[in-house]
Amino acid sequence: MRARFLTLAFAPALAAAQSAPPSEFPPTAQSVAPAALQAAVAGKVLRAKPAQGPAWRLEFKDDGYAFLNTTTGSSDTGRWSVEGTQLCVQWQRANGGCSEARLQDATVWIRRTSNGEVIALVPQ
Repeated sequence: MRARFLTLAFAPALAAAQSAPPSEFPPTAQSVAPAALQAAVAGKVLRAKPAQGPAWRLEFKDDGYAFLNTTTGSSDTGRWSVEGTQLCVQWQRANGGCSEARLQDATVWIRRTSNGEVIALVPQ
């Protein structure tokens, strides 16, 4: 059986949420220039917990490679880039895509394209 992998664009939630996930960026999260978004993720390890599903550990290497590990043991690798104000990842095994991103101090906030959920990618 093939394991399901989560992406930044992310597959639909595995179970229906009891309440809708947050869909708005925090008021203090700011849209930034592509260079600032690139600097916020390049060479960093970030953690996130979506409303549904396992927590993620994302590693964004300076050379454009990305690594994903989840708390359920799933993993994937791919390439990441910044396109305007979007953080994009193309995974090897899972669907990838671009997510609108904003910054709040060292936290990168993204809006998932699969369900509109806004989640925090927090530096480890």
